[in-house]
Amino acid sequence: MSEARTRFTAIGTRNSGKTCYVVGMYYQLITGYKGFSLKSGGDTVSRLENWMDTMDDEVGQNRFPAATSLTEITDYEFKLKYALKDVMTFNWIDYGGSTLNSREDNPQAYYSLKDSISKSATLYIFINGDWLYKTDRGKILETKEDRIKYVKRNARVLNDYLMEFAESHEDNMPPFVFVITKSDVWGPYLEDDEIYDIMKECFSSVMVEGCRAYVVGVSLGKDISDDDYSGDVDPVDMHIPFFIGIYHQFLNFCMYLKSEINNETQRNLQLIHDNTIFIGDRQQEIGKEKSKKNSFFRRLFYDESNVNLCEAQIRESKREINEANNAINSNNDLFMHYKKLMQAVSSQLLRDSSRFCMFENGVEKDFNAEEMIEL
Repeated sequence: MSEARTRFTAIGTRNSGKTCYVVGMYYQLITGYKGFSLKSGGDTVSRLENWMDTMDDEVGQNRFPAATSLTEITDYEFKLKYALKDVMTFNWIDYGGSTLNSREDNPQAYYSLKDSISKSATLYIFINGDWLYKTDRGKILETKEDRIKYVKRNARVLNDYLMEFAESHEDNMPPFVFVITKSDVWGPYLEDDEIYDIMKECFSSVMVEGCRAYVVGVSLGKDISDDDYSGDVDPVDMHIPFFIGIYHQFLNFCMYLKSEINNETQRNLQLIHDNTIFIGDRQQEIGKEKSKKNSFFRRLFYDESNVNLCEAQIRESKREINEANNAINSNNDLFMHYKKLMQAVSSQLLRDSSRFCMFENGVEKDFNAEEMIEL
């Protein structure tokens, strides 16, 4: 049994912070976080390291990665490790914000995005944190009603892709993860409850029966916007959206493993049962054959080749029994390995649960990882 390559797709309008999030996530996890770490290679790691160096060494708006262009589709390949051991390889797909409106201007990018969404284990929807408290012209949005209206106006293009994601995953709906960037700047203007009310109103299409949605605020640093963006890079909650995605991936994989292991265990137990009976039959046959040697009249009919054949068949049956037992033990070990990984992720999410919100079947709930009870 092997795990399929995992894909996460990030969507958001231009300047919503998708690329900055990838850099911040890598910045936080490259040195390890609660035993988990990310590794990349090739062009990806060079690009990320250059961006990290620029953010550390420069000041002002130019220290941040430029917005992804319409024609640019970036596929970041990462290896997730736990205790320095490989856990999974996944691809994080980043599209230029203008791709959302490129149905006619760049159909190739548009259909590539749709295809990526259909294959994603989690859909990440990035919301520009500026929308929560000010307009593009800098006017402060004073009331929750004003903020809802402004977010709706800017985010309505996203809803079509939420429906695409839902339609392509009807049999097993993965989670939607809303990532609100720049929490360092909008944080002073809003309370958590107000943020969740705004998101529920603006994305009511997924706040319904059969859907699970998360809302997480993130930042590249709580003081990074101070003095014309000269504050230190110190990622805030960048791990949470990613951990939510891998928690659900581990959960799905464990559910799959459990089903496959149960089926394979039944087959192996049946094989062990059949071979045990067969061994008993062969041993009886050997006993009958050897008993001929003790009879004066029957010893002429003793067939040593039959004894040798039965003994060979017994050895083969015992080998099959050992292989079946080894397969059962190996599968159980694999299942426990991923269950422990899921427990490590869920434990951290439980500790961080006050820093994000979960909507299940349209109802705001505390994250409790209750799905693990079934395992």
